[in-house]
Amino acid sequence: MKIKKIEVFSTHEPYKRPIPIAVGTHDSRDNVLVKVTADNGLSGWGEGSPLLPSYSGEVRDQMVDDIVKRIAPDLLGQKIATVDDILSLINSIRRNKYYFQCAIAAIDIALFDLLGKLKKKPVFKLIRSYLKLKKFTKLPELPANFTVSRNATKKDDKIDEMVDEADHYVSQGYSVIKIKIGIFKNSDEHAVKKLSMYMKKKYPERKVNLFVDGNQAYHKVSEVLTIINKIKPYIDGLEQPFHRNIPYLSAQLYNKFKTIKDAPFLITDEGSSSIEEMENIMMSQAAAGSLLKMVRSGGFSFVIWIAQLLRNYPKFKLEPMSMTETGIGTTANLHSALVIYEHCNLKSGFGFDGPMQVIGESYKTGNDTTLYKNKKTGWIIKNKKGVAIYDLKQVIGNGEGLGVTINQKYVNAITEIKTDVYLKKGKIAKEVINFKKNKKIKELIGKQKTILKHPRY
Repeated sequence: MKIKKIEVFSTHEPYKRPIPIAVGTHDSRDNVLVKVTADNGLSGWGEGSPLLPSYSGEVRDQMVDDIVKRIAPDLLGQKIATVDDILSLINSIRRNKYYFQCAIAAIDIALFDLLGKLKKKPVFKLIRSYLKLKKFTKLPELPANFTVSRNATKKDDKIDEMVDEADHYVSQGYSVIKIKIGIFKNSDEHAVKKLSMYMKKKYPERKVNLFVDGNQAYHKVSEVLTIINKIKPYIDGLEQPFHRNIPYLSAQLYNKFKTIKDAPFLITDEGSSSIEEMENIMMSQAAAGSLLKMVRSGGFSFVIWIAQLLRNYPKFKLEPMSMTETGIGTTANLHSALVIYEHCNLKSGFGFDGPMQVIGESYKTGNDTTLYKNKKTGWIIKNKKGVAIYDLKQVIGNGEGLGVTINQKYVNAITEIKTDVYLKKGKIAKEVINFKKNKKIKELIGKQKTILKHPRY
């Protein structure tokens, strides 16, 4: 099959409540959805979620510009029949090592969804077969974690509010809770201790793992060791304490952790958003593991490259996670978790809480880009022990590609601008519909062969 058309949806959704992180407060989801249609009538969906420029280096409108002017010309008219076909195309458009990854992810996920439909296989099975990994005799359980936020002010540290939110999810069976530190340093110790003691008192029969996210807020190893020595009895893991550009500090900290009894599991986040960064973390032993956010890092191609890299670093652990994706991106992330399951740190769980973080419980009943089979449970069900796990029947869906049923009504409702790109007599044509301004524009961008020479800036 050949790629005939690419549709790009510029979306906007306000959060149910702001999410504070060390690099700034995030209050809306501005993602890019992509639909790739082939000449045989099949179509695949993908998503790119940039979060903040300080994280991915990308923003929504720039991603659209990249897809329309720099990625689409490479793809239109190209043949897709195998995993290698996709990897070859993705390699051809990776002009930049870092700043292109989120836009590429949206396209990449759509291409794998498309290929899965052609082969009539779920994406995770398609990729595990490609990587020559063992077939699951029984699909594994993916325990859910949830990240709680603390919107503190100078007058109110909001610790009680954070504890209440954590309690809400633990009462539903969640066994892992992640909280932010480094933003409100004066009250971090009190916040972690209070949350831990509350959980032990209310749920004495259960083990609730606490992970703290440093969000790049620290500048010295000694500074991190000070807070860790205070909260170590209450936590199981520490995420990204230093800025992504100074991984040597993380390496120094990890080396210190090796000498500390019961030191928390150290993982990176922002510092491992590209294949080059991930390899550097492994080679330099800057952490015991890393988050895997493939919707910001190049999609399934990124997951394949990571899986191949892990053959040289078998002890390195991954935590697949997403926090701001719609149902499309969340489903893709869950497929990636099944691809690299054997390398996952099960103690930290799997945090695919994008629909819940942004929309809340109504994501189950129509307020999401995908439709859910069970409108009462959505993504989350409980196993025999009462632990919250992801419903893999929902993940597999119809068993082809991502398996999702697209909620086109909701996609249309959150789309501000829709851009269609296709070939017209050897030229790249685009059609833009601006729903906010009620405008429609058609134009020819240029010849397909010529436009490939245009620089990004």
